Amino acid sequence: MQKRSGEHGRPKPRVSGINSRLARVPFRYYLSVFTCVHLWFHLTYNPRMAKTAVKICGVTQPEDARVAVEAGAAYIGVNLHSTSKRCVTREVAQTIRDAIPEFGGLVGLFVDAPADLIRSLAKSLRLNFIQLHGGETPEFAKSLAPLSVVKAIQPGELATWTANAPPNLHALLLDTPGGGTGIANDWDAVDRALRETKPTVPIWLAGGLKPDNVGGIVERFAPAVADVSSGVEDGTPGVKSADRIRAFIANASGLTS
Repeated sequence: MQKRSGEHGRPKPRVSGINSRLARVPFRYYLSVFTCVHLWFHLTYNPRMAKTAVKICGVTQPEDARVAVEAGAAYIGVNLHSTSKRCVTREVAQTIRDAIPEFGGLVGLFVDAPADLIRSLAKSLRLNFIQLHGGETPEFAKSLAPLSVVKAIQPGELATWTANAPPNLHALLLDTPGGGTGIANDWDAVDRALRETKPTVPIWLAGGLKPDNVGGIVERFAPAVADVSSGVEDGTPGVKSADRIRAFIANASGLTS
């Protein structure tokens, strides 16, 4: 029996089984399904539902760093500014790094420090991020490349830093002046700043955060990171409470029962 041939005498390909059934479905059916899925995604997707990470800052003891990492902190901050009440020496900072050797979120905090000192400590301590908490400019932050920089600013500075963000700017931290004071941020000013200026890098928030209020701030602003220092201490600067660390992370992450 002679086989049926298509154009130019080539046999027509056979379509069988599920492929045969799919081939009989009109193209407009697939188009309508795609359209529905696409519409559903855009109506239901909400970037504010992204999980907020936590930074425990002002850590002065290796055990506190281990507790924070085990509890789920994404970042650990060590204060390397000599006049801070939570400042640690290079040697103490090294013991903290040694306690969490594989951790990829160690942040070194500096205030108007020379670039050479920042680079030296970043190398010896294997800092993953540099947090600038003084009057540093975008140009100074850029000069630290390839180090990744987190710049602490007040809400009124958001527009300037967004317009002049250097390539190595990892995030902007909206904090109160000085930081680590336990004084509540001006959240209405934060709200205005974020409405007036669309950030081009992740936004971190700090300023009076503690376990019992971080959930509300996360719900209101959905920051990339909730940053806390005094809010997880029991009274002694730099000495963290394991229970408060765990409660803060659970509340910031929406993991409370």
